[in-house]
Amino acid sequence: MAKTPFLSNLGVSDVDQARNPTSQAFPPTFNPNCKSIWESTIAQLSSDDSTDVGLAWGQAICQFIASCIDLDLYPFSGQRQAVNDQIFTELQDARKQVVKFLNQSKMLKYVDLRVTRREVEMSTIGFTLRCLGIAYLKDPTFEKWLLQMPLPAFRIKHEGRYLKHLSNNVTMVVYNEGNHRWHVGYEIVCRRFPDLPGKHIPSKAELEAFILDVLWMPVLRSHRPDGWHHRLI
Repeated sequence: MAKTPFLSNLGVSDVDQARNPTSQAFPPTFNPNCKSIWESTIAQLSSDDSTDVGLAWGQAICQFIASCIDLDLYPFSGQRQAVNDQIFTELQDARKQVVKFLNQSKMLKYVDLRVTRREVEMSTIGFTLRCLGIAYLKDPTFEKWLLQMPLPAFRIKHEGRYLKHLSNNVTMVVYNEGNHRWHVGYEIVCRRFPDLPGKHIPSKAELEAFILDVLWMPVLRSHRPDGWHHRLI
């Protein structure tokens, strides 16, 4: 596997990038107090050399960070990571707000959720993270239900989008694409830029990948709506 800026930013050497992750290949930018968690993570993952190296590294990193979250430990090290710690905490709080709303409103029982997608859009002040699922209605009264008070209490805004602000940076979003296909999800606005380890200036693609794969996916996996353990929304 050719070396990747993403792993290089985590301090992974070119030699280690060319092979599956090992307990000795602990990324230098991770919290040294969590090294035992890394070793446990590697032990739990398949050691099959036929596994795609990039996929293996991605699985190891995501599982490591998720385990750190479960133990209430911050996975990164150094003062430079303070901003990432803040972003991480903001994303956790936002995710908890979304899960709480979905559980209280029971919104997911009204739709048949299919494919979900996640994307990050960088801005001049930080970034917006969007998570949307393609859904088909189970209940024909869904549109009327969206406006019901006190929950879910959506409001119709421009371009036919139903919006529900959970806080000043978290918004539930529902809209119809046509052909009975709906989009159900949320947007999270973060007014900070992540600080990627490494010396070079990261590209937009690297920033987006870092936010999605390192900061967001472990949070997404750790906090799920009731009964929704098979799909990430």
